[in-house]
Amino acid sequence: MDPRLSAIIGVLFLGIGSFSIAMARKRLQQARALGQPAIWYKNLGLLTGFEYILLSIVVFSNLYSDKIPDQFKPTFAIFYTSILFLTVLLLLAVLFLWLKQPRQTHQASQSASNREANIETQSPEERAATLQRKRERRQKAAAARRRHAGRA
Repeated sequence: MDPRLSAIIGVLFLGIGSFSIAMARKRLQQARALGQPAIWYKNLGLLTGFEYILLSIVVFSNLYSDKIPDQFKPTFAIFYTSILFLTVLLLLAVLFLWLKQPRQTHQASQSASNREANIETQSPEERAATLQRKRERRQKAAAARRRHAGRA
């Protein structure tokens, strides 16, 4: 492969990884500010960013592997193999978390944050009316579940 293309791919991976890590850290800080649990190793964006950074290291080390002196080749081989192994492990972790995470969780959390923002802009009377409507809706849903289960 052309070294210029490899360099462009490496820089692209580095940029995507840096952007992904920055955005994930911002989201983690926002979640912590809202009092939600924010665990870094369960954050897909952060892990994906780390993965892209490791891929850029793999691309750059592959690009410059022929410029390593002969005396450092065994050490470089160990470094390169360990980075590849770590990248594969991170890829498997990201895939596992992605498959484990339900798709509707992300959509539900977004709509909940929108509702919370709307509640904060409401007057106290509007908030009380909204809470009353939610309470009635929950009671009706519970009654419907009981009816459906045959307990009514």
